[in-house]
Amino acid sequence: MSDLDQYYKVLDLLPGASREEITQAYKDLAFIWHPDRIPKDNPRLLQKAEEKIKQINQAREQLRSIQVRSQNQSAQHKNTQYKQTQQQNTQYKQTQQQYTQQQYTQQQYTQQKQTQQKQTQQQNTQQQYTQQQNTQQQNTQRKQTQQQNTQQQNTQQQNTQYQNTQYRNTQYQNTQPQNTQPSQATPKEPRYSPEPSSEKYGGNYAGNYGGNYAGNPTGPYSDASRYQSPPPQPSQPYRPAAPQAPDLSGSNFKGASLKEKDFSGRNLSNANLSEADLSDTFLHNINLTGANLQKANLFRANLLGACLINANLRETNLIGADLSGADLSGADLTGAKIGYGDRVMVKLTGARLTGAILPDGSIHS
Repeated sequence: MSDLDQYYKVLDLLPGASREEITQAYKDLAFIWHPDRIPKDNPRLLQKAEEKIKQINQAREQLRSIQVRSQNQSAQHKNTQYKQTQQQNTQYKQTQQQYTQQQYTQQQYTQQKQTQQKQTQQQNTQQQYTQQQNTQQQNTQRKQTQQQNTQQQNTQQQNTQYQNTQYRNTQYQNTQPQNTQPSQATPKEPRYSPEPSSEKYGGNYAGNYGGNYAGNPTGPYSDASRYQSPPPQPSQPYRPAAPQAPDLSGSNFKGASLKEKDFSGRNLSNANLSEADLSDTFLHNINLTGANLQKANLFRANLLGACLINANLRETNLIGADLSGADLSGADLTGAKIGYGDRVMVKLTGARLTGAILPDGSIHS
């Protein structure tokens, strides 16, 4: 039996009793075995009480000291555990802070990267838009230059045709037989002049080859001329009528490829041009009254002064088209493509839209 168990046995306690239980047991036993309560005339019992009280005091003191040490050790252990827990909490907080800082840094880096990507995309989009505008301007200038060159060539051809026609008319009038009148009989003259002269071979064909019948009644190919021609009358200038383009009203050009063609001033009223490719086509002053242009491609088409009254332009691509001065009264533009987003890319300067159905379905007043 250990000393600790012996101490609990002296105080008549079970091992592990509390401090309060030890104090209460001590008080009870001290009250019973205190020497002052033993009669003085009984030395044996008095000696036993003194030994008993010594054992009781020793057991109480030893148990108290053991409990104090245990409490101190427990307190130290608790303090140690608390400190360790505090250190672990501190490390955990530091780790969390570092992790949070790393996440925040990554988020910032990601946001900066996304911002840079957006800026780069915006710059690329702006550059593409600028390039498209420059390309459109260059194409427009090229078309205008081609139109001017074409007009100049047409004008030169017309002038050349007019000059050739005048020349042919003059030649035709000069080669017509002259009206002759009978003249008086004259004696025969020799066919050739007896005396040679420089005029005979020097270029004066009027005197020797019958060009001037009034001065010389004899001709080079007859013995005598019986008729005398009157003087030629001046010819009137001849101006040919301008060639007229054929009438194409009611023609069927459905799905046809008419890219970069020139139909300026032509009559295509009530024609079927649905799904036709009319991109970069010249349609100045064209008559498209009642024409069907549904789903046609009029990308960058030139429709200056065109007549599109009651025309069907449903789902037609009009991006880049020039409709300045055009008459679109009563035309149906439902679903027509006129730009990108809120940006209108159709030129409508001076255009007439009375009663036209706009792309959004509303009717222009």
